[in-house]
Amino acid sequence: RSELKRYASHPLFIWCGLKTWFARYDRKHPHFRVTNQDGSVDERGFFTVVLNTNPYTYVGARPFNLTPNAGLDRPLSSVTVTKMSSIAFLRLMSNSLTSDDAAMHSPIVSYKGDVESLVIEGLHGPVPYQVDGDYAGEAQRLEFRYHPSALQLVLPPTMTGTLGHG
Repeated sequence: RSELKRYASHPLFIWCGLKTWFARYDRKHPHFRVTNQDGSVDERGFFTVVLNTNPYTYVGARPFNLTPNAGLDRPLSSVTVTKMSSIAFLRLMSNSLTSDDAAMHSPIVSYKGDVESLVIEGLHGPVPYQVDGDYAGEAQRLEFRYHPSALQLVLPPTMTGTLGHG
């Protein structure tokens, strides 16, 4: 509903999220497993966010933070929700609006920082995925790899050094 996004983006996003939560998403059975670079496996993946910046997004002018460890000068961070209890999930969402590190300390999250690689595999078939908020299809297996020199950043002189090896 792209024509509505311009005029009602936040209310529309919240409405779609609630509709999906209560009517269209299996919150009882995990959808995928995540195999981390250290060999550990999270078998109870309901959804995962792989990111290299924080805040993850904004709700109005308020930042929605998942981890303070994400940055363009660091490897990836991975936030996997492993339990979809309504109260715990709503607490995580609320805390992410008021704290930089809510996901890192949540009992329903498996958090990994400075991730060089990880693999997500569907448990019961392909899983949907997004790239930068846009639906990109479904896949049985998704591989994520950190490539530190894949993108060259050009920064104004006032920002030089703010990204580490900028």
